[in-house]
Amino acid sequence: MVSGAPAATIFDRTALVNLPSFGICKMSSPHVPCTPDPAPSFLIGSPTVRIGESPALDHLSTLPCTKGGSISFQLPGQFSVEVG
Repeated sequence: MVSGAPAATIFDRTALVNLPSFGICKMSSPHVPCTPDPAPSFLIGSPTVRIGESPALDHLSTLPCTKGGSISFQLPGQFSVEVG
């Protein structure tokens, strides 16, 4: 948690723990319920923000699925606000 919101690192990629099912798998035929099969880590993490020793995920982070396609963020959930 960061500022009361969930946060994750490039290594938080466990199927059905850190990664939910995404409904129907678009890469399988016939289309079956999605069970993510992620690559070892996200491809891009934050160059400046760390959680422990690991880079945090940000809006550019993507995770290949070994079944095809990739997992990315449409809305990262963390926002910067300038005051003043």
